[in-house]
Amino acid sequence: QLNEGADLQYQLAAGRLQLSEHCWQHDSARLCFNGQQTLMPERKVDITLDEFDLAALKPWMPDDIEWQAQLNAKLTFNQAVGKAPTADVRIASEDGVIRVSEEEQTLDFPYQLLEFTTLLQQRTADAALRLSSESLGRLDVLATVQEPGGKQSVSGTYRISGFKLDFLRPFIAQVQRLEGEVNGQGNLSGVM
Repeated sequence: QLNEGADLQYQLAAGRLQLSEHCWQHDSARLCFNGQQTLMPERKVDITLDEFDLAALKPWMPDDIEWQAQLNAKLTFNQAVGKAPTADVRIASEDGVIRVSEEEQTLDFPYQLLEFTTLLQQRTADAALRLSSESLGRLDVLATVQEPGGKQSVSGTYRISGFKLDFLRPFIAQVQRLEGEVNGQGNLSGVM
């Protein structure tokens, strides 16, 4: 539901399309377009998503997985006419629970932080993924993509500590039981 009206302005001579600041509300989730959004000819967008209930993703999750958490996100995107885009994306979920239902039991995997960030610049994209959980372990991935609009060569690092494999079982067909722990670190390199 749109909280207040939003103005859409188009200037034919300049080829300019703009959208005024506004927010959408659904249950506790709020999607806001912050400030004046410019859609043409250059692009300037600033969007936030607050308190999106991840349980709404249930139809797209495996049947035996439930995700109980809130998601918050922020996106800024800019692109001058004839130039490469720049963007800053931050997506985070704090204090959530991934619940896996097995035949005889239900396993809860609480986490303190699940976060993805990326900074897109003209020639590089830097991304970070972090999962921090007392019961799942910790995963940190840092990656840089050179020429994201072209060759897309990737370099980066990862570090895994105390990462438990149990919760992956529903995603692997015909596996009834999966246990173990992974620790390690390494480098990422290649072409996408």
